[in-house]
Amino acid sequence: METCVENCPEKFFKDRITGECDSCPASCKFCDKEPTLKCSSCVLGYFLSDDLCHKCSADCESCSGDSTNCDSCPLHKVLHDNGCFEICPFEKPYLNEGRCWDNECEAGLDGFYYFRGGVCKTCDDNCGHCEFKPDNCLKCADTYDWDTPVTPTDKSVCTSTINPPDGIYYSTFDVKFN
Repeated sequence: METCVENCPEKFFKDRITGECDSCPASCKFCDKEPTLKCSSCVLGYFLSDDLCHKCSADCESCSGDSTNCDSCPLHKVLHDNGCFEICPFEKPYLNEGRCWDNECEAGLDGFYYFRGGVCKTCDDNCGHCEFKPDNCLKCADTYDWDTPVTPTDKSVCTSTINPPDGIYYSTFDVKFN
């Protein structure tokens, strides 16, 4: 039994004469047949040009404009200047979220912050993420946790969660012997 539908699902178009849903070419996500068959959107791995879907380069997961202008890359490859690579190129050596970056700060990597003039610097060892200066922790590093301030004017600091040997007290500012 056939069912009437207002709109056809993805990969189908409504034939204006029969009213039935006919299939689009395999590379089209959405298409229409008036006056000739035209794709309006493509499936992953294809790009739209002149109302047709064209296959992206094997290096690209998705592309736009032409087959080698990658928008995303397959697993285990990184996107840089609209190309997919096995590793980041020398001029942008830092990888994060599948993209190559100039420095650790631009990549948003933990343990780094921007200093005056846009210089990328390292946070203190106890900070997993900091801003403005190396000891201004926004997140504690692994094996560190927030230390509760004693007075309202005390600053919260990240202290080690690894127990020191008996008789020794560690803090981020000094070492005291009992």
